[in-house]
Amino acid sequence: MRLRFDFLRRSALVLLLLLLCVPASAEELSFVPKGETEPEPYLIEKPASSEPGKRHALIVYLHGRGQGHKFQWLSKDFTQFRQRAAARGYFVLIPHLGTNHWMNARTRRVLTELLDQVQQIDPARVHLMGMSMGGGGSRTYTV
Repeated sequence: MRLRFDFLRRSALVLLLLLLCVPASAEELSFVPKGETEPEPYLIEKPASSEPGKRHALIVYLHGRGQGHKFQWLSKDFTQFRQRAAARGYFVLIPHLGTNHWMNARTRRVLTELLDQVQQIDPARVHLMGMSMGGGGSRTYTV
């Protein structure tokens, strides 16, 4: 019983640390896709500076299997990349879209709908990247 308590306490601490490391420029949002009733969460990071009316480049990051929409992206491994993207004027979109599938008909439809909702984006400068399953999903989505 004590071992289980220690595990739960450590897990709660790790989750708290992950939640606290969300950059100040990041927003956790959600939307309800057409024909669905449950909200779809996503995270969006805005560039260090953005002018009203100016169109910015967008990076879409697709997470790996079993990961949440922010755990890989907000890990210390991506800190330098996130800082450089913000400094260079990129918006970054990190959709959740589930933890066990990239790319099926639903995720393709929901991701397309989400991309249509992102404001201030230059459609000619959208970049897609991912880790593990998200990397495969990036390729599948663009084909």
